[in-house]
Amino acid sequence: MPRTDFDLVVVGAGFAGLVCARAAAERGLRVAVIDRKPAPGTRLHTTGIVVKEAAEELHLPPGLTARVRGVRLYNPALRAVDLDSPGYYFLATDTAGVLRWLTEQAAAAGVEAIFGRAFAGARRAGGAWTLDRSGLRARYLVGADGPRSAVAQALGLGRNGPML
Repeated sequence: MPRTDFDLVVVGAGFAGLVCARAAAERGLRVAVIDRKPAPGTRLHTTGIVVKEAAEELHLPPGLTARVRGVRLYNPALRAVDLDSPGYYFLATDTAGVLRWLTEQAAAAGVEAIFGRAFAGARRAGGAWTLDRSGLRARYLVGADGPRSAVAQALGLGRNGPML
């Protein structure tokens, strides 16, 4: 029977969610990460650009990245912003490959990665969060499910304002 009680459940298996889950597991917490996608790296909605500071922390495999000096980011209205600075760099990534690698790294640290399970709400009782429909329970809940977070919405937290 699969485990249902955790110290931490992270909703969202993107860059932030997987790194958060791995870091918590490496510190001895029992961690699950859930994502509505069927597998890591599917149906991507990210640039796949990693900033220098994150690149130096993550130690991503070289075959999944290329170092670039600057980037141009476009919003949905096709307005652009250029990001570059002397001595600074970004990593352009094989994003699907990086997310699969991060999932493997998280699992090696003890994270239970559960794909194909959407967040459907949560209730707090008795010092723990219980996730609706899944029955997962945790002392802590992290919403790493993007700028339009279902976790933030379900818990009445603030919403992000205008995008880039």
